Amino acid sequence: MQLFEIQFAWFFNHTNYLDYEQLVSSFRQKTKRPFISPATYIPLPPMAPPEIPRAQLQTLDNSSRLSISLNRADFFISSTTNSILSEHEVESFYEDINSFSEIMLLKSGIIRLGMVGRMYKESSNPSNEIVSCLLKREFKSLQEASVKFVERHVANKFTYNDSFQFDQGLKLDTQKKILVVTRDINTAPEVQLIVSMEVIKEFCLLAKERLHPKYINDVMGA
Repeated sequence: MQLFEIQFAWFFNHTNYLDYEQLVSSFRQKTKRPFISPATYIPLPPMAPPEIPRAQLQTLDNSSRLSISLNRADFFISSTTNSILSEHEVESFYEDINSFSEIMLLKSGIIRLGMVGRMYKESSNPSNEIVSCLLKREFKSLQEASVKFVERHVANKFTYNDSFQFDQGLKLDTQKKILVVTRDINTAPEVQLIVSMEVIKEFCLLAKERLHPKYINDVMGA
């Protein structure tokens, strides 16, 4: 499995006032990523849905993106050259999460955390591989398969959902068939959580382990 995108999400109480320009300025000071200047600010009426972004930052090649809305902030890194993220890119991502989290804790009341990883492997028949690894039923003329399951676990300081989604796709540069796996680890929305840097670091360590390709291979019996 090759990791090609990671996303981290901070969820917060949207009743808190956020100064988006100040947040963006703080983020720029904490990272070496060459975000385009100026950032994109989206003026919206007060009654606009809270999940619509109010401020966005991105690099010229779109490999790094930061989106801030009323109730969450999302930080993405994506591969742009050789279709996979390098070990250095991944480690740099986790360093920025720590730096950005310090800002978020000062500026907003964080109530949930989430991490999403997307990875792939080349496969001559992704749908058959999904079914043979994850389902018992046999299909005579299978055209497409998509499987998702979610487990609930309890860690030291939080309860979290651990989601797997298996789909088929095409690699953009070669048009070869691929098996795409999306991993979504997020703290349970109905369980009250007091978020601190200690909680964020524990969550990142757990998510980093769960996003490792070896973990996916074990799940699929590969």
